[in-house]
Amino acid sequence: MMRKVGEWYPADTAPRDGSYFIVHTECGYELAHYYELEHDVYEPAGDLNLYRKHKEIYHTGFNVNHFEWWTPLPPLPPNSGAQSK
Repeated sequence: MMRKVGEWYPADTAPRDGSYFIVHTECGYELAHYYELEHDVYEPAGDLNLYRKHKEIYHTGFNVNHFEWWTPLPPLPPNSGAQSK
């Protein structure tokens, strides 16, 4: 669902794809995003003391605590040289 810049949406609808957005907290406005923390897990892989490595997510969440509202970031100005995520 495409969200409109300048419209405020409830926290439970905030993006969970790693994109950045603005939130309103009791301290004011902050830049926020959703993240996943992962670590390597090693499992035995046979009888020769070999191990198989895979990634496991052990924590997910937003980098900002206790926000109730969010809004998308406005588009970058033309020819700004910056890249949006």
